Amino acid sequence: MNKILITYASVSVSAALLTSILLLLRPLYRHLFSKCWQYYIWLIVVARFLIPWNPGNGIVGNLFHQAQEALADAGQRKDAAQSSLMQEQQSVDQQPLTQEQALQNTAILSQQTNQNGITENNDSRRNHTVVVQAVWLLTALVLIVRKITVYQSFVKYLKAASSPVENMNCLEAFGKIIEQNHVKRMVGLYTNCLTASPLLVGLIHPAVVLTQAELSDTEFYYTVLHELTHYRRRDLFYKWLVQITVCLHWFNPFAYLMAREVNRMCELSCDEAVTKHMGAECRRAYGDTLLHAAGTGGFYKNSLVSITLGGGKQLLKERLGELMKVKKRSKRVTAAALAAAVLLTGTAVAAGGYVQPSAARKQKKEIRLSDCRIIEKNGVFYIMCEGAVKSDMPAGGVTKGYVGITLVKPDKYTTIGPFEHVDRLVRDVKQQVTQMRKKNKLTAEEASLFTQAAEKIQDDASQETYDFTSITKKKDAYYYRGARIRIFMDQRMDESFVKFNYDEKGEIDICLRHEEDFSAAAVSYLTKEEAEEILKDLEIKTDKKTIQDKERSFTIEESDAGQMKDANQEIYVRRLTKEELSGQVKKEVARCKDKTWYLIKTKDCTYIYYSDLPNDYAFQPEFYTYNNKAKIEIVDMKGSGRCVLLAVYGNVPVTVTYQNQKAACQEILLK
Repeated sequence: MNKILITYASVSVSAALLTSILLLLRPLYRHLFSKCWQYYIWLIVVARFLIPWNPGNGIVGNLFHQAQEALADAGQRKDAAQSSLMQEQQSVDQQPLTQEQALQNTAILSQQTNQNGITENNDSRRNHTVVVQAVWLLTALVLIVRKITVYQSFVKYLKAASSPVENMNCLEAFGKIIEQNHVKRMVGLYTNCLTASPLLVGLIHPAVVLTQAELSDTEFYYTVLHELTHYRRRDLFYKWLVQITVCLHWFNPFAYLMAREVNRMCELSCDEAVTKHMGAECRRAYGDTLLHAAGTGGFYKNSLVSITLGGGKQLLKERLGELMKVKKRSKRVTAAALAAAVLLTGTAVAAGGYVQPSAARKQKKEIRLSDCRIIEKNGVFYIMCEGAVKSDMPAGGVTKGYVGITLVKPDKYTTIGPFEHVDRLVRDVKQQVTQMRKKNKLTAEEASLFTQAAEKIQDDASQETYDFTSITKKKDAYYYRGARIRIFMDQRMDESFVKFNYDEKGEIDICLRHEEDFSAAAVSYLTKEEAEEILKDLEIKTDKKTIQDKERSFTIEESDAGQMKDANQEIYVRRLTKEELSGQVKKEVARCKDKTWYLIKTKDCTYIYYSDLPNDYAFQPEFYTYNNKAKIEIVDMKGSGRCVLLAVYGNVPVTVTYQNQKAACQEILLK
């Protein structure tokens, strides 16, 4: 419901902008464009007021998003300050927390958060929003009901004092006018001693109501023609649409300005339509009819949605003045009017309105952690899914040293934790989400996202905190006991990779092996042979002799060199980025599908490509020199997903294996 209020507030601002533009530019188009154009152009503004949909946020929508995020950040800073103050009070004695105190803090945090992870501050803000929205909707409803009631009372009393016209000459003339104007529906003709001027009423059963003043044949003709022109153009529906707009946007003064302009232009454009093909004498006679209608009726004035022949003195003066200004508009002016309407429509779309981030979420698909953002604030890791923004984040924090995880979507959020030991985060998260799954508090997809996030948080923590092993990190370089590390391998005891880093300026080669929860860890130096073997993963060149390269070199044993069919054949493999590819290969790669292995062959090189790999990767080439074949073994390594892009230089057949299984590759031959 909060988003409905925000959406209508944003389109109200956009419509106010359009209203301002039309009012400011009115001196330019007032005498240039037709009164009909000036009347119907306001439909664009009415549509902007009433239609909350927009293809994108637009200018106003983006401003509302920024305002929401700013308010959310301000609230979070306030909550963070309160949390920090509480932590300072807890640490006055500068003593570490005991296990019992930590459990007490956890209990306090749990009491501050309800079952949906909503804090008391959020409840207060939500209640405030509900009150504001209730006031808006209730006021709009009261205004709409009041207008309908007033109109019904007006029609009721009008009918009570009205009598049908029985004069046969008037009825015959009325029938001819109806036929000439192609009015197919039955329209009533009445007289009333109370109405101030002739008028048209009735959406379902339309009727022209005349005063009891004596009218000449000419005055009768122009009076009825004016009211039937209103009926033909459906002006009553237009006026009701405007009144509904005013009721929904009662808080916006520009809505009342728009309604005033529509009422004014309704009469001016109707006069223009009636007198469009008249000569000067007929125009003068029509003007006399307007003057006569202004002072011959009773005291019962029109309601907001009836249409009268008369009007206020100022409007009557303007209408009479416009009758004498006969101006034939050229095709250029007509084209300019059409262009201005298109431009205003484009402005309405560009101004836009607040579009829900969930507008593009209706398609059901599996959400992966790589599709989400993770934001850390006050010890809580927020998993931002499905286009969620900062304003969707709940306020809160955890006790220093603890970790909380919150899954945030535009329409809801779920919090788990807090957890005390980051090094055992994955285990603890799995236990909690398993219990929540049994109670149907989490979907399988949400449980998977929490588990993946826990793995990433724990891995990131282990990657950056090596103090207990004497390994430190400065900028992008790692050091062990003051010596810069060239090859740094962070592995679990099962030899799966957590991190691999190569620094050509390094001096030593280090391997860190540890248990999943870091309960045991060991640092060892790599031997020269181990280091050389690892470097083969980065780039390998083979030839019958040592080939010097600015990056790496590799020597083929003489026994192998003797078995090569082409002694001058040079074979080597290296990683590439897409930016390094030639134009033709880059275009082909852009057309490749995700999750499919490709061998893109050129005259002297074969490119191995695969997009959307779940993790980083390592590769091990094997060259079978006795028949000039290459086998590239690719395995997963822990890390963020990426694409595989390898270049095998040398005109040799290539076989690819992934996770010890032969990959089915699609071959593409480029000339």
